[in-house]
Amino acid sequence: MTDAFVAEQGKWGQLMAAATMGKAVEAAKKGWESGRCVALEPTTSPSKRTGLKPSAALTITAAPRSKIDGSPVGGSVTATLSGGSSVDPAGSKVPADATFAYVAPGEKDKSATVSLEARSKRGVAKAEVAFDTKAGGYALEGSIPTAPGGTRITGKTCDVTKPFTAESSGDMVGTITFTPTSDVAGTLTFTGRVGNAPLKITGKGKYTVNVPAGADSGTLDWKWSVTTYTPLGSRTGSGPVTLSMTPGATC
Repeated sequence: MTDAFVAEQGKWGQLMAAATMGKAVEAAKKGWESGRCVALEPTTSPSKRTGLKPSAALTITAAPRSKIDGSPVGGSVTATLSGGSSVDPAGSKVPADATFAYVAPGEKDKSATVSLEARSKRGVAKAEVAFDTKAGGYALEGSIPTAPGGTRITGKTCDVTKPFTAESSGDMVGTITFTPTSDVAGTLTFTGRVGNAPLKITGKGKYTVNVPAGADSGTLDWKWSVTTYTPLGSRTGSGPVTLSMTPGATC
């Protein structure tokens, strides 16, 4: 075996080692950038992100954590916005755990996404938070304690700022029409009949929509006043009514 042969083999060994090292570095880089080691699950306050009021203000908290033991990984988080209206700070590194101020689009039926990227010595993690100001559909349901069997009310609203209806069954059969004066209040009228007799019923009142800040569900409340017309004259009754408002109605 000549000295030249040994030298040549040494060069090949170095080349192979360099190639292997390069692949190992590349694999490590891919693993570091893949989010394999770091989790990023942002939260918002309020927690509600859909059906927001135009220009609603929220806070986004991005707290990257180790997937191994759940501990903070430090580093920084960068936020970028796609759509309206604004996120602050945008495009700059914020030390983790990071908070960002987000303002929803200023118009109805708009959407936006905030993309977050966390970087630290432990790795890279990415997440997206979607927001919209689309009108939310609510299913309406409740009852009125009337004699002899009670009155059940069901309906839906696809937009609390536009007129909507609900149907009643049981002791009072008819239609309730809600006419908004704002997104949280309005007037209502009822037209129908007695459930077990051909007697006309009419009613009216004022209602309020109560959905707590950050909540998905709420109530629609009003004091009902209805008049029943009989051959012997009319009689009027009144009382409070609460309908549950549950999101998810098909519109």
